[in-house]
Amino acid sequence: MIRSGRGVRGVALCAVAGAFALGCGVLLATPGGEAKVGAIGAEQVEASVGFVDAPELEAYVAEIGARLAAEVDGRDGVAFEFHVVEMEAPNAFALPGGYVYVSRGLLALLNDEDELANVLGHEVAHVTSRHHLKHALRQTPFIPVRIAAGLAGAVVSLATAPLGRLGAPIRLGAATVTGLGSAPGALYLASHSRGQENEADEVGQTIAAKAGWDPAGMARAMEALSRDAQLHGRDPNALHFLDTHPPTPERDRSTLERAKTLPRAERAPIVPDRAHFYAKLAGLLVGPPASAGVIHGHAFYHADLDFHLAFPKGWVVENGVSNVTASPEVADDAEPSGVFATLTIASEGDDPAEIARQVLDRSSIRTDGDVKTGKIGSLASASVEGRDRSGGVPYHLIVHWIAHGGQVYQVLGAAPASEWDTQRAALASVAETFRPLTAKDQKHIVEKRLRIASAREGESLPAIVERRAAAWNVATAAAANGLPEDVTFRLRQPVKLALWERYTPPPPPSEE
Repeated sequence: MIRSGRGVRGVALCAVAGAFALGCGVLLATPGGEAKVGAIGAEQVEASVGFVDAPELEAYVAEIGARLAAEVDGRDGVAFEFHVVEMEAPNAFALPGGYVYVSRGLLALLNDEDELANVLGHEVAHVTSRHHLKHALRQTPFIPVRIAAGLAGAVVSLATAPLGRLGAPIRLGAATVTGLGSAPGALYLASHSRGQENEADEVGQTIAAKAGWDPAGMARAMEALSRDAQLHGRDPNALHFLDTHPPTPERDRSTLERAKTLPRAERAPIVPDRAHFYAKLAGLLVGPPASAGVIHGHAFYHADLDFHLAFPKGWVVENGVSNVTASPEVADDAEPSGVFATLTIASEGDDPAEIARQVLDRSSIRTDGDVKTGKIGSLASASVEGRDRSGGVPYHLIVHWIAHGGQVYQVLGAAPASEWDTQRAALASVAETFRPLTAKDQKHIVEKRLRIASAREGESLPAIVERRAAAWNVATAAAANGLPEDVTFRLRQPVKLALWERYTPPPPPSEE
């Protein structure tokens, strides 16, 4: 949470938003300044990214971190903190002052305590080597990372940007979206230089070895991340560890060679083996949370907000931070049509006509008549058709506002003027599908959780994936477990698998 006050806001931007000017470099040049910058940045991370609700796992990560921090030389004034963040992408990062974070997405890929200790040690090394100051002085560009997904992000503020200027559509994956709604929330992370990564590897592996862990764990962790990136690619909106910590063939070799030379303290690990390490990860969410809404085919379901919305068949649906947007699927080599429909939360309230007038008053839409009132199913609604020419591309659109559960939802369908006659019926039909959830909908509201299966003697990895009806395919399961795809288990052993599980909304807050 950003505190009020011009000076404090500047420090917060310095910490996480990449506004690294000379003033930020001066702040980071002293231990007190580092602590101040880091503390404000940590507030923003906790408020906008959030921590995984797993106290035992958090305590375990913190215990490893504390043991690593005790081996740091020359930075006695740094009070390190270690947290598991609610981030789907596999990543880890640190802020000045000793705030170290590892994502749930990265933890799901690790296979033993040595790997985790080396990842945390690497981030500790970025802090102790003062790489944040070097970024500030060199004005290193920062990279935005999507930190939240789903309409749940809109519930916090219950506000979206006014309709405003439609502008030209932007291609996002297979979907077409525009400037409507809020921009995705973002955390800004620096991409470390080759020299900084080498230094963090050396320092991180050294302190891991001094604390009793195998320094070769860093190489195994990097291999797991590389396999994951090869399988799934890198979403530019959900930055991968390898984007902010770029690997090189020389770095991979030097990491392995260095591990052979580092003396390792004779200290017992916190958990004794892989099975106990996996037990710490059991239940971890894998992929997007169902609490942010679920896309199934061309329909969208939101259990916490209790609604269903369907888009035309053949459309691609994108779940954003504060909106859900869909557009007709196009071939890779074809230009998008610019046709889209999007849902947002317009405001709290139960009068859709009043909210409609408020939105229209601050928009550039020229309506074709007054706001019409009516009902969609049993829900009060208001609607209007209009045109917008403010973005250079003439658009026609139809907008519905629907009251449900104390919120007014806005469903907008838009198309370039040249596409309007052929697309109007499809766009108008989207709002008509808005309704509360039914009992039959619940089967679609699922999410992936990490569970530990026991491989039978003589069983192959493909066989256990099939037997447990895993959400992961064989290639993903092999990468996540650090195994070849064709492995056959000689003995019974634990295997990480992602399984589909029903999502149950939390109970409503107490009125006390």
